[in-house]
Order: sequence, then C-alpha cells, then structure tokens
Amino acid sequence: LRDLWNMLKPSAESLRNATYLPLGFRARSDEAIALVAGLAAEVCMRGGRQNARRGVENQALFQNAVSAIVGGLLVNSQRMPASEHTHSKASNQDALSVQLRSGLSYRPRAKESFTGERVSFRRFDAAFRGLQEVGYVESANGYRQFCAAKGDPGGFVGRSYTCRLWPTARLLQVAEEAGLELVDVRRHFHLEAAAQPPVVLHALKERRGGVKVKGKRLPFPTSIEAEQIATEVNEINAFTMLHRVEVAGEHIEMAWHRAFSVDFGLHGRWYALGESYQVLPGDKRHNLITIDGEACAEVDVSASHLTCLYGHLGLPFSSELDPYDVFGMPRAVVKVWITASLGKGAALSGQVWPRQAEQHVLEKENLVLRDYPLPSVSQAVLKRHPVLADLPSQFESLGRRYGPSAGSMLSLFLMALEARVLTTAMLGLKTQGVLALPIHDSLVVPQSAVRATKQALTAAFQESLGITPRLRVKTGASRGPVANLVGGGCLTSRAATSRVKPFFGRSVGIAAME
Repeated sequence: LRDLWNMLKPSAESLRNATYLPLGFRARSDEAIALVAGLAAEVCMRGGRQNARRGVENQALFQNAVSAIVGGLLVNSQRMPASEHTHSKASNQDALSVQLRSGLSYRPRAKESFTGERVSFRRFDAAFRGLQEVGYVESANGYRQFCAAKGDPGGFVGRSYTCRLWPTARLLQVAEEAGLELVDVRRHFHLEAAAQPPVVLHALKERRGGVKVKGKRLPFPTSIEAEQIATEVNEINAFTMLHRVEVAGEHIEMAWHRAFSVDFGLHGRWYALGESYQVLPGDKRHNLITIDGEACAEVDVSASHLTCLYGHLGLPFSSELDPYDVFGMPRAVVKVWITASLGKGAALSGQVWPRQAEQHVLEKENLVLRDYPLPSVSQAVLKRHPVLADLPSQFESLGRRYGPSAGSMLSLFLMALEARVLTTAMLGLKTQGVLALPIHDSLVVPQSAVRATKQALTAAFQESLGITPRLRVKTGASRGPVANLVGGGCLTSRAATSRVKPFFGRSVGIAAME
C-alpha cells in the first residue's frame, strides 16, 4: 500500500500549482448534463437512504452541487504547463498520473468559506463525500510545511496548504465514455458568477496563528455615497452586457463588484466575478483578451501607489521619469523596497530584508537581495523619494481614524485612491462607448482605444489627485479589425505569443495566501 501511495500521491509541485475550485460550474452540453445526472443518481443509489432521500427532495440542488464539483475538477485537471500538455489519448493510469502531477484543485472546507456561494456547505459536503465513496473524486488533507528558504540555506519558510481535490481515473473514463473530450472540457461546462451585491464591505483582516484571515462581511450602509458607488458598478456591469469579451477565443460573461474595508476610504478595488481575466499572467493577458473581436492592449500606471502618494500630498511629480529609476540600484530592488515600505506604512529600516521580499525578488527577477545591503538601498531610495522617510507623520489622520495600527492601513488607503481614479476613467470611457476591463493599476481596452484610455486616465488623475501619471502600454499582435492604432508613447507592439489555455481561478504560489 505504501508503494502504491508513493506512486499515485500528488507531487509537491502539483500541490503548489493547484488551482482554486469555484462552485459556479454548470453543465451546458447535452453530454455534460447527462453525465451529471447519471453521477448524481449513482451517488444517491449507493450512498444509502439519507443520500437517496436528499436526492428526491432536492434533486436540482444536489445535481447543482455535483455539477460544480465535477465540472470544476475536470476543468482544473486540464490546467497544466504547456510542456506537460498532450492531445494524444492516454490510458486511465496515464491520465491519473497527469492529474496528480499538475491538475489538482484546492478548496477550503470550512463552513464559513461557503458563505455567499452558489452551493451550500451541507450540499457540497454531501455531494463530495458521495462522489468519493463511489470512487469518482479523491482528496488530500491540508497541512503546514516548513522548507528551506531559497537563497538562504540556514532559513526556513512555512507554507500552509488547504485541502487538495482531484478527479480519479474512473471519473475521467466515465466522462470520456459520455462523450466529453477533456481537452475541450470548457465546451461542456461554463462558470456562472456567484451572486454578489455590487459593493461589499468587510472588516479588516485578522491574524489567527500567524495567518491572515479575511474579515467578516459588514452591514452595507445607507448613504448617498454608498448609493452612488453601487450605481456606478451597476452602470458598468450593464454596459458590459452590450459587448463580447473573449479570453483565448472563449466567450466569458463579465461582471464586477467592488470590495471595501471598514468604510469607503479603504480598498475599493474592482474584482471580476466568475471567470476572472485578472489572474491571467501579466505578460500574456493582453494577448489573450479580445473585446468585440478586437485585440486588446493594457494601459498600466507605473508605480501607481507611489504616484497616488505624491498626488495626495500635493508634491511635485514628473511623469517623464521612471519612479523606480535610482542610480546604482536595479529597478526590481527599488520597486520591492518601495512596495514593502508602503505596505508597512513606514520606510524599511534595519539590516535585514523582509523574508517575503527576498523570496519575491528571487523568484521573479532571479536576484538575491542580500547582495544589496538594506541600509544602502534605503539611503539611495530616500534620496530619490524623501517623502518616504517619515510616512507615519504624513498620515497621522489615518491613526486618528483607524487606530494605532494605522500604518498598515496606508496601502489600503492608496488602493482606494487608485480605485477612485480607475473608476473615473472607466466611466469616462463608457461615455465614449469604450469598455475598459480593470486590473487594479491598469485597464485592458481595445487597441483602437489606447489613446482615449491614456487621456481618460490622465484626466482622472489630474481631477482626483492633481497629478499626471506615468503610463505604459503593452500591446500584442492584432487579431481584430484594428492593427496597432495606439496613442503616442506606447511600447512597441510585440508578436503574438503562442496560444495558451485559459487559466481561470487562482494559481497557488505561497499557499499561505489561500
């Protein structure tokens, strides 16, 4: 048994690369509908009187739970690195090996994680246990792992992994016999966005055992400001329905909500519901998305939070210079120093870099931060941006409003400024008939609308913060009616990348963030 488990157990890589399992997948093809109905009936018949009674009394809801689990696991099972993907038919054992190597899903099983979902905890638990008992799905319990830190032989990093789920070879075989081609599984299942109000308000995150936990949902206030924000989101969502958005050739239904923390002065970012384009890799995103059949570009605000900081404090800011350009320092090192300082609410000090910053730069830029002594970097960056030297005194009002730990609120405050600017730009583009897809500090738009988008973002920054931002434009090869009709100052158009399978849901990096 031990040898069998060692052969079939998920690899460490597949655990890390698991994809979040949303609960909105619904069967849409005749083959998928028949498959889900058959699986639900089998679970009810073999699961005893309780499952049978539940299937009779709430057959539609139970089938929805089965559809969400089976559809999500099958879709996620096909999300694998291009080097491992194959279109050739494989045996059941080979198929199972592929799932365990790279096609796992993860999903918290705590009751509170199902609040607001389309499938309740009780029905998910009953459906998954039933599918597991008859051999269609499998799971591995979550655990905490300590491993050596990259670039630091004497250090350790703790990572928490929540429950992992995957389809068994039997489910893959039954799906294939039902007429589902796994390489084209998205044709059989589609992801419906969870029902969400246009604006949500949460308490601040809490630390439990060293892990940050999402704050509880707060009652939505009744005020003119709240009504205006909700109206703006509803307007954008209604406008989106007039357009067709595709990711890698697949049509997705777009809708957003905005999430605030404590009040409307913190956070406020736009989050896509359902199949989120926002989690696509940044270097591929604009190449994969089309709006009304036209290739897209991404207009990005360089050093967005730092720009908002300068604007809020009324300090002079040059959009001609790269804010991360500091003499003698790599751009990535300067960027991580500024990002960490704004996240902390105070300039980094001391002799040692934060461990998370070290790991991030090593993984993203292949740089070892310890090669750049923190005091030297701090001195160089503060000479370029002296405003960062004493952030707490610059934002005493946050302390009076949110309490003594307000330093950590600075990043949420800057997010709110950033989101307000993007909202103004999106509404302005809407009046011109242009749909803009928000990604926190950038907008994805049709290539023909790049010039208008740059003008809208510049106007929004000037109106809200009295500052002109530094904008960058990433474009891909045109697949629509317009080719490279972009505004001045954009980056050179790049050749289209090879077709990449759509990647909806979140990829797991440091699993503690789950």
